[in-house]
Amino acid sequence: MSTETAAVLDEAANVIRRNGWHQGDYYNPHTSPGSDDPRSCPVCLLGSIAVAAGQDPENWIETSQSRDAALAVGRRLGIDLAPGGNPIDFDDEHDIEHLACQVGGWNDRDDREAEDVIAVLEAAARAERERAL
Repeated sequence: MSTETAAVLDEAANVIRRNGWHQGDYYNPHTSPGSDDPRSCPVCLLGSIAVAAGQDPENWIETSQSRDAALAVGRRLGIDLAPGGNPIDFDDEHDIEHLACQVGGWNDRDDREAEDVIAVLEAAARAERERAL
């Protein structure tokens, strides 16, 4: 994790600015008529990270860059990144679900707005840059 993670987080914020923001799923295919590319649809926080890392929105777990970015957001949000006392293991479906539910749940709160999501992505990017120093 480093400046590369920060770059993914910055791009994730730009993805939301460009495509729009979504709640309740990784992306909304019904709001981008004429496009069958899910990477051009409105996305949630994790979906934006996946797109920023070159994946389809539901594939945030597929690259080390997107996993590192999701962990950085988790740190920024104060999410327990060591459920049961052990660091999150991306080979463990329960750990993946834990992180997805925690970050996704934060994204999906009724009082959440796109600006909140963009702000946390940018704050996590700044924190990653500071960690790299």
